[in-house]
Amino acid sequence: MDERLKLERAVDLFAEEMKTKLLKKMLERRSGWNDPNGWCSSRGVAAHAVIRAKVRQHLNKSLGTEVEDRSEAWVDVANFAMFGWALLPGKFEAVNAPLGPDRVVPKQDRLVTVLRTEITRLLRALDVRNSRTSALSQRIEDLVEEKEQLAEEADELEHTLDEERRKHDAMSIELAEMRKRVDEAEGGLTIREAMEERAFHVHVRVKEKSGE
Repeated sequence: MDERLKLERAVDLFAEEMKTKLLKKMLERRSGWNDPNGWCSSRGVAAHAVIRAKVRQHLNKSLGTEVEDRSEAWVDVANFAMFGWALLPGKFEAVNAPLGPDRVVPKQDRLVTVLRTEITRLLRALDVRNSRTSALSQRIEDLVEEKEQLAEEADELEHTLDEERRKHDAMSIELAEMRKRVDEAEGGLTIREAMEERAFHVHVRVKEKSGE
């Protein structure tokens, strides 16, 4: 007896998750699950072949590392299996029969739960986006500050370069004056002229000695 109750409870809990996921998709305006032609691709693949491919796809997702992802994958597998089951002869007619006064409608509390879940998910996504926006704004402020610091450093370097240019010009003037004084000390000759004259005298003495 306990085993049967546990099985029934497991089925009920699992079915609740299936209904919740289906209701969520319904709120996203997803439809066509009970339309055999809606499952067929342009290549003419049969509806059950498409559904089996979907089942295999979500079975692979059930091998993930996150428990929540694995749980949702198994629910998706069950829902796609139900879609295939609902298209079988006899089942299709029963599923799509006109609803009577005792028709089953989604429970109000389940709808509220789904809506709350969606609102929570959207709020979390908004928080993530706001966090990213804040991070980007901070990064922009840091870049602007870094740009200002670089501009200040560039101004300082330009000022230093101007100082070095002035020093260079002053040294050039001083060097020119020193050369002028050297030229004057050489008897009015330039350094080059003095060196050429000395070289000429050396050359003359060498010839005179060789003539002796």
